[in-house]
Formats: sequence, C-alpha cells, structure tokens
Amino acid sequence: MKKLLSILAVSSIAVSTPLATIACGKNNEKPTDEWDFEKQKQLMLQLVNSIFQGNLKSDFDPFFYIDENNPAFNHNYIEFAENLADFNDVTSARHESVKTSISNLINWDAITKAVQTAIVENVNFKQLLVNNQSPIKSGYEISELNFALQPESKTVIIDFEITCDVSFKDKIGAITFEAIRFNSKITIFKEVDVAEEFNKIKTEYLNHFNDEIVSGSFTIKSDKGDLKQTSNTINSDQNIKSQVKTNLVEIMNKVGPLGINLLDASLAIETNDKLAVDSTAGEIQPLFSLAESSEQDAANAAPQHLPMRKLVRDALSGVEGKSEEFIKGLLDYSSTSLLVRYSPSGLPSIGTLIGKHEKMSSVFNFYFLNWNYFSDGAQYKQIKLAMDSQESNFKPNVERDEKTIALFRTEISNLQLEYGNDKFDLPTTSIMVRQETLKANTLELEEQFWSDSFYTFKKLVNFDENTQFSNPSLQYHLNKPTGWDQYENQEIPADDYFDDIWAANPEASAIRDNLSLTAVMARRSSALKLTPITTIKFNEKGGIYFDPYYSGGREIPMLHFTLFSNDMSGLKMNGLYFNRDTYKFASSWTDNVESIWQFNK
Repeated sequence: MKKLLSILAVSSIAVSTPLATIACGKNNEKPTDEWDFEKQKQLMLQLVNSIFQGNLKSDFDPFFYIDENNPAFNHNYIEFAENLADFNDVTSARHESVKTSISNLINWDAITKAVQTAIVENVNFKQLLVNNQSPIKSGYEISELNFALQPESKTVIIDFEITCDVSFKDKIGAITFEAIRFNSKITIFKEVDVAEEFNKIKTEYLNHFNDEIVSGSFTIKSDKGDLKQTSNTINSDQNIKSQVKTNLVEIMNKVGPLGINLLDASLAIETNDKLAVDSTAGEIQPLFSLAESSEQDAANAAPQHLPMRKLVRDALSGVEGKSEEFIKGLLDYSSTSLLVRYSPSGLPSIGTLIGKHEKMSSVFNFYFLNWNYFSDGAQYKQIKLAMDSQESNFKPNVERDEKTIALFRTEISNLQLEYGNDKFDLPTTSIMVRQETLKANTLELEEQFWSDSFYTFKKLVNFDENTQFSNPSLQYHLNKPTGWDQYENQEIPADDYFDDIWAANPEASAIRDNLSLTAVMARRSSALKLTPITTIKFNEKGGIYFDPYYSGGREIPMLHFTLFSNDMSGLKMNGLYFNRDTYKFASSWTDNVESIWQFNK
C-alpha cells in the first residue's frame, strides 16, 4: 500500500570507502534562495563523510602492507602468533597498544580543518550547526579492532573500524547525531622481502589507475539522462569490467613476481548517481508565457513578444508546422525570443566557447562539464575531492570530451592477491567513466531533448491537432489513473502518487523514456528557482490542485523537464516548461476556482 504520509527517517551513514559520499559547497558559497532542511542536512552529512573517508584512506593506504619491522607498530609476527587471543581481548594492554598505534597514523587535524572550511564556514549549513561549532567536535573512536593469523604466509591481518559521531540540529532545534564509519585493514608480514613485493604490486596498481590516460579511458555510450539508470548500467557493464581486467594483467606482467597471483573473479565496478558530473550549468529560462486566450496575450504582452506567444500557442494547439518551428527556435542559440541563457558566473559566454566547435550544444557541452568537475558547488565537489585524495591525474579534455555528457566516479573493489593458500585484499581505487552521446554531436542530442520534452508534455496534457478548436484556452487535461476515485477531495503526497499519472498515459511515458527525461511538477519560488509541489488534491469536477497553500505567490504549477536527474543543489530553471499568466489562478483547492489542471471526464 502506498504511503499517505511522508515519514522522516534518520539513519546512520555506514560506508567502508569514499564511494557513497557527496560533498557540498565551499566556505564562500552563496546562500541558497530556498533553505531546504532535508537537502542541506544530507549535503552536510555526506560532505563530512567524504572528508572523513578520503583523509583516512590517504592515512592508511601506505600501511596496507607492511613488514614486522615497521616502526608504526611495536609487535612482531611471533608475538602476534603466540598471543593472538590476548591481542583480541579488548581489555588487554596489547590490544590497547595497537589501538594507540592506529590512532597515531590518523591526521585528525587535517580532517578538522577541512570540515571547518567546508562546513562551519559555509553559510548554507549555519542552521544545522550546534552553537556554530564543528559537527565532528566530539572526535573519533576506534570502534572495532580484530586480529587474524595466516600461518602459512606468516602474516597477521588487523581489521579495524573508525567511527565519528556527526552532530547537528534537527528541524525543531534538538541536537541529534549520525555515525560515519571508515573500515580498513593492515597486513603485517614477517618476511620483509614478501612485504616489499606486495607493496610493489599495490603501488603500481594505484599509480596505474591514477594515470591521466588510463583513469579516463573508460566509456559508456548512452543518451539517457537518468544518472541512476546510467550508473546501474556502468555497474553491470561487462566491457568496462573486461577493460579493468586487461589493465590488471598489464600491471601484474610489469611487477607481479612469481608466487603472487591477482584474483579478479569477484571484481566489482561500483558507482551511483550521486557520483556523477553532468554537462549542464548556468540557467536556461524560457521567456514565453501564455494567457488564457490569444486576446489576453495581446492585452498583457509587450508588442515585441506577441509573435513569440503566437508561435508557442500555435505549436501547443496543433497548428500544422508550428511544433517544428518552435523546436527549431529553441535550438537556435542566436535567437533571444524564446530562451535566455545564463552561463555560470566567471565562465565566458557559452556562445563564444561553443563557437570554436562544430555543432556543440549550448545546453550540454564540455565547458559546462569541465566547470562542474572543478566546481566547489554542492553536488560536484565531493567527486573531485575523492579523486584528489587518491592522487588521480584525471581531468576533462576539450578535444577528448566534445561528445561527453557526464562523468561517473567509479570504484574498483573486491580484488585480492593470492600468496600460497592465503588471500589478501587490495585497496579500492577509483576511475572515471565517461558517458558519451550516441549522436554525432551534442547539438543533435539537444534537439532531441527539446523535441521529446515538448511532445511528452503535449501528449501528457492531451493536446493534438484539434486542440486549437476544442480547447482554445489550452487547459491541461490529464488521464485519471485507474482507482483514483477513492482519493477524491483528499490530499495525497505527490512523491508517492504522481507516477500513477504517468502510468495512465503510456504514450507520453514512452516519449519521456527515450532519453529518460526528468519531469518535475513545480512552482516558481524565485527568479531562477523552482519548488517541487508536495501534495495533490482533486474534486468531483476533476479539478486538480497542487499544494494546499503556497506563500510565495499565486503561481500556477508547471511541469518542468530536464535531461539530467541529479538535483542535489536545488531545482533550477534549466529546462523546458510552459509558464501561464492571467489564467484563473487557484492557490488552493478551497478557492473554488477552476484549475488549469483537470482530469479528463
């Protein structure tokens, strides 16, 4: 059964590597127009976690394989072998000695300084901080510490977990905590020469995948904008996995000594949509609005805007040839009648930049991709942070990335080295997988984006060639989902139910799914921001009303289309939507005013 109430759950973030982390903006990041508690909490927690994971991995990777003479530890193999139970006794002096040695390897000062800069000095996190103090002020603890012996190879494996409680204020101002965890291993070899061979392999393995060319040599071809869908495709892509294995063979052929084998049967390739960098930036704001009728358009619009309004109205109404003309106008960067494009602050005019290339999109392009990758913004910073922490040399390249529309930081894990009958984990590392368009160029992809967005909308609201006669006011008519009569005059959560509206119109869904477009019902909450609607309510006449009350003005909710799904920094006006003015406004279903949104009768 679907949920009728939104339930807010608090859960721990428990990850053993930097894989599942997202970072937020730098200390001088501008405050967001609409402060969203849940979104900012998530960003803060995941940025803290990203710093925590990346720094600790840098601290402990050099000690992944060591020999018993390493000065970091005061115990040799024989002592471990003869006193293993004592080392595993959490009350013993030996157990405490190793715990102290591990603590000495942690550069906690570097972590606290990074959190101070990224979190405490970021204005967007002020409302979350307890007394404006660091969320990791309570420090850390080594929460797990276990020892295992491998007698044949004369090694002891130290398996440990480091935990940190992140403090913050909840919605009502109460202090709460979430735990973040780092897990790693240290293998101590009795034989110095064996430890040296293992370290040669580890070093070559890490350096190899940090190489600028190797790290960025992995590609998946897809036009899909749903980043979660693409990340799942990457995780199961056998070509990428095969390419990784080929590189592993090259590494072992170069440095792998006889007697040590690399095991890749369990190789895992892992990414997710929060580890993606897309190629859109700045803002794209449609300039067209439509009134209830062409007469009202003439009464309310400036004379120079009337041709544009007529084109949009004719395109939606089904006038022959006007849909194609409208899409062509959206695609024309030199035209300023339909769209206004804003490049990110500090980036030159995108028109100047793409003019250096043949058929490069002004919406999805290398320059926005590169801008995002090096950005301090909320949804991208953690990716560059993670690559820097492992000393990767990857970077976007203007010649290489003309067709690249997204980057995915992808983790290589579950590799082992075999020595005799014993097996030893290799540390994880990351590569960058490029998503390239299947089209000849990104301009062709942009054309399909505008076309699919436009025709998806028309199909969803049941506009066709007869609309100019049957529905001259362009009222939006949705198909009512099967079984929805039971929800009449009830508020239902949009997140749980809006998919039913798509399911009720499979033709619209099919067009949307060509590129896996993201379509969000939202209200304009500020000049360049949109706020997604939260509730749906409809009456016995079929009138549909979104949100019971809206304090920001009586804006009609509009369906907003974007190519890429990632939206950690707030829904921006960066796609296609149709704004309506001077229509019969209804800010609440209780207004008893006819809504522009209706269910088909």
